[in-house]
Amino acid sequence: MAAAPMDGSLVLTERSADGYGAWCPDLLGGVALGGTVEETTAETRDAIHVHLGGTREEGLPIPA
Repeated sequence: MAAAPMDGSLVLTERSADGYGAWCPDLLGGVALGGTVEETTAETRDAIHVHLGGTREEGLPIPA
């Protein structure tokens, strides 16, 4: 498992039997899957942006 900051959020990436999974412990639902680390990183970045965009639209606080 690897941990890396992404856009100010900690992201944990883990290899599975058929690819990679990543999640952001600070963001509920911040999960992404991919066949490669690069694909998973791109999917994670998109998931974080969508999640934060929705959070802003709803007027909720952004996790620090």
